[in-house]
Amino acid sequence: MSKSTRGTFPPPNPAAEYIIVGFSSLLFLLEAFSGAADDPLFRFGVCLFGLASVLAMRAFVRRSHRLLVRILFVVYVLPVLYLLYPVAIGISKSLHIGEYDEVLISIDKYIFGGIDPTRWIFAHIHLAPVVVELLEYSYFAHYLYALILGTELFLRKDEGEVLEYRTAMVYAAVMSFVLNMMIPAIGPRFTLHEFANIQTELPGLWGVDWIRSQINTGEGITQQMTSSVATLKVFRDAFPSGHTMLTVVTLIYAFRTKAIVRWILLPLGISLICSTVLLRYHYVIDVIGGIAFALIAVLSLPAVMRFSARLESRRQR
Repeated sequence: MSKSTRGTFPPPNPAAEYIIVGFSSLLFLLEAFSGAADDPLFRFGVCLFGLASVLAMRAFVRRSHRLLVRILFVVYVLPVLYLLYPVAIGISKSLHIGEYDEVLISIDKYIFGGIDPTRWIFAHIHLAPVVVELLEYSYFAHYLYALILGTELFLRKDEGEVLEYRTAMVYAAVMSFVLNMMIPAIGPRFTLHEFANIQTELPGLWGVDWIRSQINTGEGITQQMTSSVATLKVFRDAFPSGHTMLTVVTLIYAFRTKAIVRWILLPLGISLICSTVLLRYHYVIDVIGGIAFALIAVLSLPAVMRFSARLESRRQR
């Protein structure tokens, strides 16, 4: 984003807003044709909420340049994406696209010479409860990493950097959602291991059970379920690893902007990426895909910004 756009609210190139509008519209159309039997009104409502939020927030910001309003404009995309995500995964399931777990498992085995890395880790590496605890914290707190970097950029009073980083994160998040819909997979917790045994096979110390219960609740499952039961309900969102994808984008911008917190975020980010495989949330290829698509998102963002600028120019004529 050029220096001439800094300090302008709403931004003259609202690429993030166009991405949300486009994604909400796509979900609305897919919901109309998916034939979903469960909660169609809720899904339609969330899609319309995504569209309405963009329009309402842009109109609201034009009337006020107070600091609180500007902060609200930067962060309102978070709850919007949070609500759109399960709708996207639910629509994907309603479209009856088969799971790709067997393909992903085969790719992992090909990469590692016929060895399944997830099962090999369980057989050869004993994770101490304190290590499991720290890895689970790192995985669960991934959204805080983006907020930490965003806060430093905002405190610099360089709104151009803030808005560009915000756009990159929205773009990467939506890209990961679309890929999850196109390549649904449930992950090694259910396919390569017995889900009900995770508590005993990967025990923690104090907070692991609570963290896992929060993650499971968000996906509509409970720890007491067996793999065969949980498979019917859990999100199909293994490939690519969205945690990895958004963390890598955050690290790229942390080092690109020379943020002070980059040296804090780097070990946290590495820990998170390791946790996705060690805690059985993802296959190795999910992590590789997350890193690759994070790079694709960052490299293609300028083209997205240029396209958005043309759309905005036409809209204002």
